[in-house]
Amino acid sequence: MNAQVVTRSMLQAVEETQLSVDSGRQHLSPFVKWAGGKTSLLPHLIPHVPLHLTDYYEPFLGGGALFFGICARTTSFRAHLSDTNEELIAAYRVIKESPEELIRLLSRLQGEYESAVDKGAYFYQKRDWRPLDRIESAARLIFLNKTCYNGLYRVNSKGEFNVPFGRYKNPRILNSDVIRAASHVL
Repeated sequence: MNAQVVTRSMLQAVEETQLSVDSGRQHLSPFVKWAGGKTSLLPHLIPHVPLHLTDYYEPFLGGGALFFGICARTTSFRAHLSDTNEELIAAYRVIKESPEELIRLLSRLQGEYESAVDKGAYFYQKRDWRPLDRIESAARLIFLNKTCYNGLYRVNSKGEFNVPFGRYKNPRILNSDVIRAASHVL
C-alpha cells in the first residue's frame, strides 16, 4: 500500500491548528482508554521529544496520550492529528467544538448507569443505541469505552460495536475536567 492511499484513508481531527497551551491549569490526559495507549510509557517517551516543536504529526491518535503529554509541557505548536477510526475522530471534534453539550449528556448517562439495577442490561441497551447526532455519537463512544471489557474498541463485519460488558465496579463515565482540558488544547 503506498503512502498516498494511507493518507487519503485517514481522517483529520484537527488540521493545521496552532496550539497555545496554558498547561499549568489543565488536567491533560486521554478522555478514553485505548488499546496500545502510551500513558504508561510517557515517562520514557517524553524525554525524546524536543522541547520546542513547530509541528506535531500523530497518524494513530487513539486516546492521544503522547499528544496530551506533549501539550502539558510545550506551549505552542501546530498539531496534525489523525486516526482511521471515524467515530473516534468525530468524538475529538465534538470535544473541541461542543464540550459542554457532551458533558451534559455524559452526566445523564453516568446517572442512569449508576441507578440501573442491571448495569449489564443498561450497557447492552446503550451498545445497541443508534445516536441521532454527533453529540450522542461521541457520548455513546465514551460511555461504551468506559463500561466495556478492557476499554476495547472493536466492530464486527457490519460495523457494529461488539465488545462485551466490562463489569467495572464504579466506572467514571464522565470526567468533565479532562474533557474541558482536551477541548482547550484542541
